Amino acid sequence: MSCPGFATLEGTARYRDRSLCAKDHFREIGEVWLSSIGIGTYLGKPDDPTDEAV
Repeated sequence: MSCPGFATLEGTARYRDRSLCAKDHFREIGEVWLSSIGIGTYLGKPDDPTDEAV
């Protein structure tokens, strides 16, 4: 499903492919590719249980 004016799987994949980031910096979520931006860890300890809780 697409919505005009919003991100698409193809568009976000193109952004991922031309990025200079490591390939594991991106994850396919639903119908788009998202980049890791570090949201969450700053709220607590830098560990897996905290990441999962946030």
